[in-house]
Amino acid sequence: MLALLLPAIASAHKASDSYLTIGPLRDGAADLRWDIALRDLDLALDLDADRDRRLRWGEVRGRLPEIAAYAEAALVFDRGDCRFALHPLGVEPRSDGNYLAMAARLQCPRGGMKRIDYRLLGALDPTHRGLLRVDHGDGTSAALSLDPNDGEQALPAAGSSGFPAFFADGIHHILIGYDHLLFLLCLMMPAVLRRDRDGWHLVKAPRDALLPLLKTVTLFTVAHSVTLVLASLDIVRLPPRWVETAIAVSIVLAAAHNLRPRWPGAEPVLAFGFGLVHGFGFANALAGLSLPPGGFALALLGFNLGVEAGQLLVVATATLVLLALGGQRRVARLLLPAASYAAIAVGAIWAVERVFELAIIS
Repeated sequence: MLALLLPAIASAHKASDSYLTIGPLRDGAADLRWDIALRDLDLALDLDADRDRRLRWGEVRGRLPEIAAYAEAALVFDRGDCRFALHPLGVEPRSDGNYLAMAARLQCPRGGMKRIDYRLLGALDPTHRGLLRVDHGDGTSAALSLDPNDGEQALPAAGSSGFPAFFADGIHHILIGYDHLLFLLCLMMPAVLRRDRDGWHLVKAPRDALLPLLKTVTLFTVAHSVTLVLASLDIVRLPPRWVETAIAVSIVLAAAHNLRPRWPGAEPVLAFGFGLVHGFGFANALAGLSLPPGGFALALLGFNLGVEAGQLLVVATATLVLLALGGQRRVARLLLPAASYAAIAVGAIWAVERVFELAIIS
């Protein structure tokens, strides 16, 4: 559990995305719009001159030529055969912060614009992704998730959903979603470790943990899938700061429930209730793409299935670790209390960070 908590303490931050739109494609030319989060530009170029951790337009405006040059160097089409020069459109507020919107006219050799090499923040933030939408000029669009460390990729063809890329992106998002995973681990531990008069002990047989685990994981999955869809379709939106704080609080409550369960066996109910909140935490990954309904549905399905695949991988691994450690009586007595107190501490610090916009351990 300590090994699982350490990366959470080191890297509990929000996933980073930028949004690109290309099109319509005609005779090797197209319009390009690129929205990049100001927090990401600050990470790369140190824009916050007064060090107050709040970027103002005056700080950004004076660095616009440098920002444009940095972005142009991080986006290559057809190995440099396509030319473009970015110019700023302004700052656009999104649900997860302010973004600098830039535009350009892409000019490629006739029949060109077939491949893209996306490099933004590749050496600075391994969680970063570029979310690309290509309008083909015939009423169809296609989407693709771009990893800055994957090198050159083919631009999606008309009708392509980018399903494999969004499936991989879903796995990526859950594996870096340490707060989501820590909450789920807190809820699953009582399925493997049980309490009696002598303290905590391992379940008599691994199969005894199977049904409670399935209930908890399934209800968490159903709940966050519902709110992920609602938020991604812009039917229901909540301020990200509230959502991220509520997720941190859910960790504290789940861990406290392990130490003194007021409602024994209520882990599946907690998983569903707080899973509704956790779903909003995933929603920003697709909300800014503005895909047509068919393409959006496939991208959303791929992303959600990827989240579930990553989640099952973590749950299976954690269960095997708990079964191995819990087999030792002395370890079993200390494992759940120690891990729960550690989770309470981490969740409480995250909550304070997110309420007051501080950086204590993140």
